[in-house]
Amino acid sequence: MQRPVPPSTPEWFTVDDSTLNVALVYPMQGPAGVFGPTCETCARLAAEEVNKAGGVLGKELRLLEVDGGAEPRQVAEDVEALVATGVVQGVTGWHISSVRQAMAPRIAHRVPYVYTALYEGGERTDGVYLTSETPASQLLPAIIAHERLSIANMVRAPKPKPDTENPGAFLPNGAAAKAGLNKSIHDAGWGVFLGILAHKAESAGRKLIPVDPRNTSRTCPACGHVSGENRTTQEKFECTQCGHTANADQVGALNVAVRAGLVLPDVA
Repeated sequence: MQRPVPPSTPEWFTVDDSTLNVALVYPMQGPAGVFGPTCETCARLAAEEVNKAGGVLGKELRLLEVDGGAEPRQVAEDVEALVATGVVQGVTGWHISSVRQAMAPRIAHRVPYVYTALYEGGERTDGVYLTSETPASQLLPAIIAHERLSIANMVRAPKPKPDTENPGAFLPNGAAAKAGLNKSIHDAGWGVFLGILAHKAESAGRKLIPVDPRNTSRTCPACGHVSGENRTTQEKFECTQCGHTANADQVGALNVAVRAGLVLPDVA
């Protein structure tokens, strides 16, 4: 049987004994794709910290991204090819269980496979290292905070914009782009998730605190300055007043925790 050909890799990503190359499998498409940017950012931050501390056994840790949102068998074939050809020496990432179940029999006995996502339990494949919780242990914190999202308002279609200079005509109102965002929100099931979370928290005797979602990712946790310009990119936060920089998702999570009274604000 012919050895599989690995998917396209960056030019710099060659087999090199001085580096430890790890396949980072996370969803870049589909319903789970909404989690993709956070998965990638967390992995990059972790790799950066590892490399600053000297790497893994003196080797630089490098990540090769693989789309875990594709059809599970295709993901498994792509990752197996990377392992079989020696391009990567390990596999990790956040992806759904069907992808894990397709990949594990192909690669877990060859290289370390660290699975970081919440899973259903019962995984016994040799070589698979599970670092996250099962549903039974997911609600361990006594208090859980989240943004009080109005899903109905978030998925509402934009109002038509009549063209006053051309009776009967309309100006672009971003409806097509909004429709794509609305579909992503529906596919991710935010409302369903929050409903399940509330039910599970109540049944487990935990306290759930919804907080005002306004400007959670635009408010500087260091000085309290609020501005849309603080979000320089989707991922980066840089306060225009005090210069504080951080990951935008981390800023949002910290502000949610502050509003819920779980942590004290750093604002002087």
